[in-house]
Amino acid sequence: MSSLLVCGNVCCVDVKNDTSVIGQLRKRCNDCNPTTATTMEQTMIEVTQEVVRGLVGLDPPGGRRRFDGAYQIAVTVSRQYQALLDQQVGLLAITDMDTAVQSFTAVLDAMFGCGPVNCGRVAVVVVFAGRVVQHCMTRRIITVDDVDRLSEAMGRHLATRLISSQQSVVSI
Repeated sequence: MSSLLVCGNVCCVDVKNDTSVIGQLRKRCNDCNPTTATTMEQTMIEVTQEVVRGLVGLDPPGGRRRFDGAYQIAVTVSRQYQALLDQQVGLLAITDMDTAVQSFTAVLDAMFGCGPVNCGRVAVVVVFAGRVVQHCMTRRIITVDDVDRLSEAMGRHLATRLISSQQSVVSI
């Protein structure tokens, strides 16, 4: 992602190097029309679910990634910061899906509360979501059947934060 702009309650995305992602997101966003907050939320949920599924080793439904550019960025971030992310996830007191979402939300608030929202922070938050889900699966807190529900809740919180921030998310 080279840039993501949240215009009030709306999503407009400009992905210079990934025409498949830009095509998908432009279809869903209507030139910063305030009535598309739901579309932005749904898109962020779908991106989060697809990336999280990929990071935990599950194939996307239908076998094809719709948001492959976002997934590739997440894989790069995940590899680069794997040890640090796993260490941080290990510090969390996660006992069920509710505490997993609460922990994710606390990290989300910390990430977006201490500086400008940018694509790097968004990527790290989505990768962190994947690590939380992986942690939950490894500890048998959730099953494979719960992955989409947990990543949906995380994507919804991320979208809500982006929509409410009414800031631009600029390239890193």
